[in-house]
Amino acid sequence: MKNLWKVMFALILPLLASAQNETISSVTSKLSQNILYRGIENPIKIAATKAKFITAEAPGIRKIDSLGNYVINVTSIIDSEVMVKIRLSMFDGSIVLEEKKFTVKDIGKPRSVINGQNCFGCLVQISRKDLNDSKIGIKYDEYFVDESKLDVKSFAIKIPNKNSFVVVGNKFDDRAIREILNLKIGSIFEVDVLSTIYRIRTYPIKIVIID
Repeated sequence: MKNLWKVMFALILPLLASAQNETISSVTSKLSQNILYRGIENPIKIAATKAKFITAEAPGIRKIDSLGNYVINVTSIIDSEVMVKIRLSMFDGSIVLEEKKFTVKDIGKPRSVINGQNCFGCLVQISRKDLNDSKIGIKYDEYFVDESKLDVKSFAIKIPNKNSFVVVGNKFDDRAIREILNLKIGSIFEVDVLSTIYRIRTYPIKIVIID
């Protein structure tokens, strides 16, 4: 009898292994294999060759297309981990439920930039004649952040001995230009992006007037 069970188990085991390989889905982050970052939309790929239909659930997840591409925004996640729950509808009518755990991390604090310039602990030089064409933006040191989606909605200007004020958009408005033109050469003022589509606070720009 024991030998019979051994023979049956030997026959069944390959079938179980084969079924498992057919149903397990592949869930990967395009930025890092097991990490999702707060403050951005993380692209992930979900695929299962033997599944007829796939659905995925997680906080902040959004389906992009029918090819298994999703984005997931974990900015509101306080915990250090998040679980993506996957439901596979198989061709034989069965349902397979799976889970994929990701680590949630903060990305480095971005920099406010003017015409693409800023650095930690330095002064960015600008002339009065360049004010009209200057553009405020955001710069990340992380290679994977799509900065084209980080449109600046507003920024604050801090001028010495005056109250700071807010400029809507990503360029100096009439009031900002008027205030800066009144500054002496060598004066320093500060620009700090207040909001983007992800409501990110940034490292400010310290700007010195050179002429």
